[in-house]
Amino acid sequence: MKILISMGQVWTRIARFIDYQFDKVILISQSYHLKRALFLGKVFGLDCIGYNADSGPYKTEGKQSFREILANIKALLDIGNERAPEVIIAPKK
Repeated sequence: MKILISMGQVWTRIARFIDYQFDKVILISQSYHLKRALFLGKVFGLDCIGYNADSGPYKTEGKQSFREILANIKALLDIGNERAPEVIIAPKK
C-alpha cells in the first residue's frame, strides 16, 4: 500500500500520483475541487474514488463556484496543450 498526502494545484497533485506509480487513488477534497480532480484522474488513466470533505456551507460559496468555472477551463486548456505539471519533489526510485 502506498500513501501520498498531496496539497496544492489539482493538476500537479494528480500528475504526482503517476510519478509515484499509483494506479488506484482515493481523493479527499471539498466538493468544488473534487469533481475536477476526478475528471483529471480519469484523463491521466487513474482509477479514482472521491470523498467529499465539506463540513457545511461556505460563506464564499458563490466566489468558489466562479473560481471553479475558471479552474475547469484552465484544466481543459492544460490537457489540450499537454502542459507538464510542476515538479515539487521528485519521487525516490
